[in-house]
Amino acid sequence: MTAEHYAQALQTSLDDTEIKSPERIQFSAEYGKDFCGIIKLNRTGQHLRVYDAEGLAPDLSQISPSRFLFFWVRAVSVSAKGEKVLRPIKLHELHSVWDYEGKSECKQLSFRDGLNLLHARLLAPPGKLIRLIVNEILNKMVMPQHPVPQVVTNQAGMSADVPFSALEQAATVRAQAACPDDTDIDLSNWAMPDETPEQTHARNVVRRFAVRWWASYQDKVADHFLKTLDPSTSKRDVLAVRDASRRNHACRYFTWARGSRIMYWKMSPEWFADFRDGVKIWQLPNTALPEGSKQNIPADTRQDELKARDKVFRLWFQWFLECNRPVKLIIPRFCVPKASDVRVVWDSKANGHNAVLWAPSFMLCDFGDLEEIVVRWLSVPVGTYLLMGCPDQDYTQDATNFIKSWQSDIDVSKHFMNWQAHEEDRPYLGVRMFDTRNNGSVERQWFARFSTLHFGGRASPYIACQGQSRVLEWAMKSPQDDSSPFQWHRVVLNLVTNKDWDPSLPRVMLIRKDGELAVRLVDYVDDIHPATRGVDVLNAVKTDHFLKSRMNSVGNQASEEKYRKPTTSPGAWKGEIMNTSEPLPRKSTSASKWTRFKAGIQWVLDNSETQDKLPTAELRRIAGLGVNVTEVYRDARPYLKGFFNAIEAFRVDRDSNGWRLQRESLGPLVDAEDPYGISSSHLEEAMHSAECLEIEDAPNSRTAGDGCPPLTRITQELIMHCEALAELFASEAPRTVYIRPSSANKFRYYVGDASAEGFGGATQFPDDTIRGRKGAWEQDFAEGGSNLREAQNQANHLLNEIRSGVHDGCELWAATDNGCWMAVWLKGLSTAIHLFRIVLQLKIECRRHEVYLHVFHIAGTRMILTGIDGWSRGDFESGISLGYDLRLFLPLGRSAFDVAQECLQPWIKGWIGSEYVEPLTPEGWFWDGHMPGVHLWTPPPAAALIALKQLSRARHKRPYDSTHVVIIPRILYWEEWQSRFEKETDIWFVMYPGEAWPHFAHEPLLVGFSFPMHRSYPWLLRLHTEKVVGIGRALSALSKESHLRVGHYLRKLWCNPRALPEVQGSLVR
Repeated sequence: MTAEHYAQALQTSLDDTEIKSPERIQFSAEYGKDFCGIIKLNRTGQHLRVYDAEGLAPDLSQISPSRFLFFWVRAVSVSAKGEKVLRPIKLHELHSVWDYEGKSECKQLSFRDGLNLLHARLLAPPGKLIRLIVNEILNKMVMPQHPVPQVVTNQAGMSADVPFSALEQAATVRAQAACPDDTDIDLSNWAMPDETPEQTHARNVVRRFAVRWWASYQDKVADHFLKTLDPSTSKRDVLAVRDASRRNHACRYFTWARGSRIMYWKMSPEWFADFRDGVKIWQLPNTALPEGSKQNIPADTRQDELKARDKVFRLWFQWFLECNRPVKLIIPRFCVPKASDVRVVWDSKANGHNAVLWAPSFMLCDFGDLEEIVVRWLSVPVGTYLLMGCPDQDYTQDATNFIKSWQSDIDVSKHFMNWQAHEEDRPYLGVRMFDTRNNGSVERQWFARFSTLHFGGRASPYIACQGQSRVLEWAMKSPQDDSSPFQWHRVVLNLVTNKDWDPSLPRVMLIRKDGELAVRLVDYVDDIHPATRGVDVLNAVKTDHFLKSRMNSVGNQASEEKYRKPTTSPGAWKGEIMNTSEPLPRKSTSASKWTRFKAGIQWVLDNSETQDKLPTAELRRIAGLGVNVTEVYRDARPYLKGFFNAIEAFRVDRDSNGWRLQRESLGPLVDAEDPYGISSSHLEEAMHSAECLEIEDAPNSRTAGDGCPPLTRITQELIMHCEALAELFASEAPRTVYIRPSSANKFRYYVGDASAEGFGGATQFPDDTIRGRKGAWEQDFAEGGSNLREAQNQANHLLNEIRSGVHDGCELWAATDNGCWMAVWLKGLSTAIHLFRIVLQLKIECRRHEVYLHVFHIAGTRMILTGIDGWSRGDFESGISLGYDLRLFLPLGRSAFDVAQECLQPWIKGWIGSEYVEPLTPEGWFWDGHMPGVHLWTPPPAAALIALKQLSRARHKRPYDSTHVVIIPRILYWEEWQSRFEKETDIWFVMYPGEAWPHFAHEPLLVGFSFPMHRSYPWLLRLHTEKVVGIGRALSALSKESHLRVGHYLRKLWCNPRALPEVQGSLVR
């Protein structure tokens, strides 16, 4: 830096995050050869030179080491926009002046060690100059090697251009998903070709005989179970067996005429009590259960009322309602019209029952889970394909040569009625019954009550889905059981930045012993959606038969009426469509939802021209529909922010557009710690509430919800976001989108950084070649904000490359160290219109060129390590400039234990003690981690979301019997797994680098604890919201000082978590 022949401005060695010195000084401008002024320290009276950052640094070799830190600089700082700050130079910056690569290393040294090292370096030429000379000499000396055949190619091209046989182009895409509850079963599926009436009659006789034999066999199994029990304590078991037996003897071959009851004695004993007696509903402390007999909400027509009464009568006929029992509270009901039927909703909110109840949150599968279990056509099993090195596939061959993903739908009938209501809760589940008279006379009313869960209770979804998950675990059997079609042998992690990553395959794959992808399923309440690999449909049919048989064998009704047979072109699941009838899987939303969402957006835009307020309930409905639709079109999700911001704008901690105000301006009003507002719990809750409103088929919402006013003011941001959505949803028909690139080599990595002086960006291709751009800003632009510079640098580079077509059909991962740019791309979190337009333009180009773009955040020190930080300052002597593979600096596929096991393991053992267990393997995520006990989850960041979803399933099935510890590096946190991590942990904190988590890891560590649920209040530790948030913040701050002290506190917490001990030195009480 000091040699005039290699002159670089002093600013390139300085940190632009340093702030103005708080010391009182007097400054006078005096320009010399390399200094711009003199300061006088009021404290000591010393006169020191000030060096301007735009000029050169002094020659350090001519300065005495004792005077190193006695000169000041006038430099650019992000904290002082439009002006420079006066401050003393830092020791690590002096290292950078002499030898750029020493800057980040020297931040971790003590003052004495840093000073000694600088003195030693000044006695030798700069290391980068030595390496340049040696590298040039060696290049001249080394003989050229024989060229190695290039195997990897930089493929690009739209997936729609992949040729395939014409037969599959005519595949159907959509099928009707819903059908009425009383739909007749198509018996022709079981008939022989040209079957005669006599043969059909004989088949029905055999079926009736088979049902009677089956019911008798179930009685024998139940009697054997009762004989193993103590007669003095088995009364409830006897009643349960009798109830199940009478239902079994009344059932038909395809239907449960009098309903069913779970035959729990065939399953794991750990769940006997819950299946037999029901789960006691959680009542909030200091509340009283309401009583009364509220009237039903009238139906729109007499015909709808009669349909509703018919459904209620069926419940009574099927013994789901019990008579002549005490009733203290009546649940009013209302009807939601469907195509040719009605849905009866029991409104436990209207009678005040839900207001005094609580229920845990739980996870439901989303469309992303379905994407993870379907794979493109392959000519060999997935395991064999991976061993072969992921060769390209020739889709011009006959379609019967390929293994495909077959999808089906299994519907669980009477889903909520399968699970018993607890005896103590039943008096508050009353039902108003009618003796219907169609001659105009008075209709007698009488009361019954539910003996099972009902649709509309606060805790019903949690308990019903919990029971269903337990049944499915039993029905699918252990993954090591070869008799199950759901068996699997190993788990393959196919993660971004790993050398063997194939972007055309899912990130996590369960592989069977024969090398094929294991059968997996996604479920949403009562809809089970398996995906099976096979050349033809036979394997999928066998899988469905196995699962339905196992479910029905314990009284869990797998409906034959609503069963959709395996196909590659199924109907909508949860409102979205996944089509595998072509070689490359594609996704879309249903035509009705696409049309309704477009109409809702246009409704907002049209009314904004004549009104200043809109009905809040309608905005919530449109936003809820948008949440559902953008599960398919994820690039549009950020523009729903305008809806939720507008709805929340009435709160005191929001500005006129609904943005959360800065914490320091509100004091105790705001709990958010994230400066970009990314971790807003209000937004997550609002999105979930709005989506539930949409999914529950309630188009005419009665309330605004969440204490919101009935009318919402139209904000400028809402209009901007609706205009953006109108551009993204401009077509008349729903867009079909490929879920992944079409081949293994369609991926790219990009890093970009910008400083006050210049910018740099580079893209690495599959063959490890680098294409980059670098330059200096114009003076006017350089004086702008750092966020704009970062955004403009990345956007310009990416837009130029995407428009040129070099990334067509490819997955592109772009790293940035600017949190604002990442937040704007990811969640639309920006009040700056110019940033908003940049993002929208980039998203539109990605759609046109089928680019799967992922912007993710890395630490600033990691950006320095890549070498790109130096590019923006004119330095090309580190990281990728020296030929290093960019993937070495982007450890998205490395877990915390892969990075620093030797440091982390002793630290964890110190506070877990004798209960320490080894981290779960990827195989353990899907089985061992679901069992009772202590489990340590340390997934790589790129697989964190998948692992956390398995943790969520484990907690749902066994909430009282397992403790989970989660440790993940903070990479892809905001982009992918933040929401799931925070929902699954009771207490979590950020552990900054130190003794147990080394500085070379760069990003901090996220540590979270999920303790067992308790049977008394507080049922979950997180219900002590203020305490657990305070503990998390205190531990985060403490980790900057001492990991040992953090470990001491965690030991106290581990031994007695419900005590929530105070963090020493914190304000938590």
